[in-house]
Amino acid sequence: MNRRNFVNILGATSLGTLAGCTSQSNSGANANESKLGTKRRTTATTTKKSTTHSGPAHFTNVQLSVPDTVTVGEEFHITVSAQNDGGEVGDFTTTLSWSAWSGSNAAGIKIPGIKPGETKSKSFKTLMDTVGPSEYHLTDYAIRKTVQVNPATLQLGSEATLPYRFLASANPLKYLTAYENNAPYEVKTTYTPKTGAFFGLLPITITNKSRTAEYFPRSNSFKLKIGDSTLTPVGITDLKSGAVFPIQQYTVPGKKSAGETAAGVIVFEIPSSASGKQLQVQWDESGNGSPEVLWTQQNPVSFPQFSLESLDVPSRALANKPFTVSATLRNSGVEGYFWGALQKRAPDLTVWNPVSIIKARIPGGESITHDIRVTIQHADNYEFRLKTFDVIKKLTVK
Repeated sequence: MNRRNFVNILGATSLGTLAGCTSQSNSGANANESKLGTKRRTTATTTKKSTTHSGPAHFTNVQLSVPDTVTVGEEFHITVSAQNDGGEVGDFTTTLSWSAWSGSNAAGIKIPGIKPGETKSKSFKTLMDTVGPSEYHLTDYAIRKTVQVNPATLQLGSEATLPYRFLASANPLKYLTAYENNAPYEVKTTYTPKTGAFFGLLPITITNKSRTAEYFPRSNSFKLKIGDSTLTPVGITDLKSGAVFPIQQYTVPGKKSAGETAAGVIVFEIPSSASGKQLQVQWDESGNGSPEVLWTQQNPVSFPQFSLESLDVPSRALANKPFTVSATLRNSGVEGYFWGALQKRAPDLTVWNPVSIIKARIPGGESITHDIRVTIQHADNYEFRLKTFDVIKKLTVK
């Protein structure tokens, strides 16, 4: 993905769009300044210092002012000023260059009509969309200034903007006991986390705010930081089809048109040790290892706590006649999604065979009862269980 450093002058195109252009000389400042835009602030101050040179304008006391630190997407001013110590009115021209993680650029600056003994300045509003140091340099003078760009820090559920590219929101995680890979053209597989762990589903909505089609951020540009541990995704879902894709095979959601919005869910495996720790969603869209956006969850991590209150299986049934198996589940923790397999086997076998999948959203502190209609063709003795729980019920089919 081509990366750009989005530095914008209000009312005009992005300075970042000049990437790849050669630096302009002072004689080309007028043409290049049109690319910087017309929305600018020029101020003049007449100094008490007497003119020290006769003849053409002569510029001294050249200054470059930038803030020490800014936040991704936050507008800030770049100010260039110069004093005319000559004897005639003159135009001050110079070249401003800047560099950041994504590359370097340059543009001409012109401050017109500075009178003898007068100091004038010109300010531009600009912003950045990558984290890290950004250096500004007046190339005709030994003047360098550095702006440290920090990530945007938001509450989970808030919208974040990467200027001129994406508007994204990350919502609170949903916890799931398992999920099924039902991606097209692939073998259907059920994934379960390690003992005591949960799958955390992170809902993401992204809108392309640029004027052209853009490749949406890689799903693996999103990470979870829980305590001192950083977790990478294990899967991604498409909300329209409900398909779950292994993260190793599907890392780029695709190219989207200007203004197009896509929503999906990124899947993480969250260990039981995360309980009680602070959770942070990190968005490193640039891929430089410094996330542009940090979403923080207000409350520490807390998991659902599912228990099987009852598994009701009739003791007897007739072959080829349907009967009902009822499972009552309780959630003593936070809201979560239970995904469990009802299984059966003959007592002399070790392999459990699937009967049905129970999928249920269970709010915290509530219980649900799930009824499953079952038909068995062959007379025999059978055992039933709901996987992950130790309860086994026996049934005789005649």
